[in-house]
Amino acid sequence: MSLALSVFVILALIISIRVWRKTSDLNQEINRMKALHHVIETRLMEIPEQNTEAMNRLRIQLLRLASGKPVTKEMILSGQPYMDLETFEAKKFYEEEKNRVFLLDVRTAQDYNKKRIPGAKLIPVQELENRYQTEIPLDASKILVYCARGERSRTACEFLSRQGYTNIYNLKEGINQWPGPTEEESEFQLIHIESHP
Repeated sequence: MSLALSVFVILALIISIRVWRKTSDLNQEINRMKALHHVIETRLMEIPEQNTEAMNRLRIQLLRLASGKPVTKEMILSGQPYMDLETFEAKKFYEEEKNRVFLLDVRTAQDYNKKRIPGAKLIPVQELENRYQTEIPLDASKILVYCARGERSRTACEFLSRQGYTNIYNLKEGINQWPGPTEEESEFQLIHIESHP
């Protein structure tokens, strides 16, 4: 093999390797762009659903206003369809509205039996969808929802607002921080002892 032919073969080999590398880089870039396209397409498909949810929240807030119920700056900025009450606000609300407020405890039966706000109705959050229509009046003047720390009650408030309730108040920090009156299970259990003659 002549020197010129050897140089030509080596140059062809180098060019082939460079072309292969560039092709590989281009394929990787194409795959990255396809993945990015998929992410963008997925996000674009979510926009109508997000807009619908935002519009529903706005409708609920407008319904609150039309019903003469307060809509706070925080409700508007956060887009939440219910009012959060700090513990001191909730206690004052409870004392002033005691006869007109529907108290809803969304914890478990076991937690409810240990400690609850007097007069509260127990509907665990996981049972709310099946029980709200028959147990929570749609025309209730006000509904104060609580749980232990405020997470489950937020979920319950969101759910109830989507069902048309416009008078919902969430005890933001839950019954664990509640400074008002509570009912609790008695610490002492009576034991019945039978005597046999």
